[in-house]
Amino acid sequence: FSERSIPTHRQTGFTRYNNSDSPLAELPKARFLRVKRALNLDLAANFALAEAALEPLHGTIPSAVQGKPWLLRMISKLRQEYLPEVTNLIVANLATLKKRLKKTDKFDIAGFLAAADLLTGALPKSIEEATLLAERRDARHKAAIAADPWLAVDVDWDDFHPTARALLDDPWYWDCGDDWAPHGNDAGSDVLHDMKQRLDASWPDVREAVECLTTNGMTWLDTSGQQALNVAQADDQGYVRCEQILIAAAFAEIKLTGTIAEYRYQLAHNALKRLGTPEIMEFWCGHRPPDDQADWRNRHAQMSAKLEEIWAKSQP
Repeated sequence: FSERSIPTHRQTGFTRYNNSDSPLAELPKARFLRVKRALNLDLAANFALAEAALEPLHGTIPSAVQGKPWLLRMISKLRQEYLPEVTNLIVANLATLKKRLKKTDKFDIAGFLAAADLLTGALPKSIEEATLLAERRDARHKAAIAADPWLAVDVDWDDFHPTARALLDDPWYWDCGDDWAPHGNDAGSDVLHDMKQRLDASWPDVREAVECLTTNGMTWLDTSGQQALNVAQADDQGYVRCEQILIAAAFAEIKLTGTIAEYRYQLAHNALKRLGTPEIMEFWCGHRPPDDQADWRNRHAQMSAKLEEIWAKSQP
């Protein structure tokens, strides 16, 4: 087998090839994604087989994965000294993109290839130089985000309703890494992913969440903080996940359809009501630092107000 090396803006990834996979003779292979204006380029990079070319992301490489590149790639990255070789390999094969372009793409392939050639001459010559360039890049990125917070959001807007961004007009609603955000936690992220495939795909999770809340005599209509606390104390992780699912389903529907059905609105409305009670506020984030508690209170109020605003707009 050999290796396929596909550097991205984050890190270099490796995909294993063996005799049952696509023949290496087919490489290089380019694919132009017109909607996303992105390029997929598959290359055979045999040098990446050498374990000497890899270094672990954390600690040392376990002996159990020595000689097993398909495992090694999962915990490793290319060593700094191999990056110029990877870059040169990619640039040398970018011309394969020509076969995939149409006149209607209006893609300046000559200018693109010329710019890529210039970049190869600007590669850092040492780790120190690379570190300095990375620090400058990070500083520019932070400054750009400070000027326009939407730059921090990694969203393919083609996946969502045309009005979604205007309705959910704070980048925070689209944050996939903030646990407070509708789809920033694991449960919320799963709901959004499932509903992208089919709008009603989240129903099993929603039903499970509603059933979970019936513990200790509670119903999904109940907004009593004490009743919710009884459920939370019986199963803290389960309770938190239930409320996250109900909120996530409502905001996912808004993102995907630009509106919200009454039952999803009511489920999320009641979930936010419960989370806003003193008992659950204390349970949910009382153990956190004061700044985190204040952040959650502000985000909770923001989500609640936004849900009510969008529900009101959806009414005839």
